Amino acid sequence: MAGDSNQRAIVLFGGKPATRATPVPADTWIYDGDVWHKPSPAQSPPARDDASMVYDPDHHVMVLFGGQGLNQGQSGALNDTWIWDGSNWSSP
Repeated sequence: MAGDSNQRAIVLFGGKPATRATPVPADTWIYDGDVWHKPSPAQSPPARDDASMVYDPDHHVMVLFGGQGLNQGQSGALNDTWIWDGSNWSSP
């Protein structure tokens, strides 16, 4: 989760499930100061938890890196970078 000072919003991706039997979410959520919104981006990173995310003010994007993939086929440490431009995710 990180704050987007340009859009004045908080962006959250993924998260930790309540139990190991529950899949790790691959959701993007945006908090605008009043309510949470769940956009439907055309492309999205694989599900993960324990990732790092920061806002890049020079490029006006969020940068998501790494984390732990816990779902089938995506387990273990992830070493990838994703960019959120406010409407879609991309991997440089």
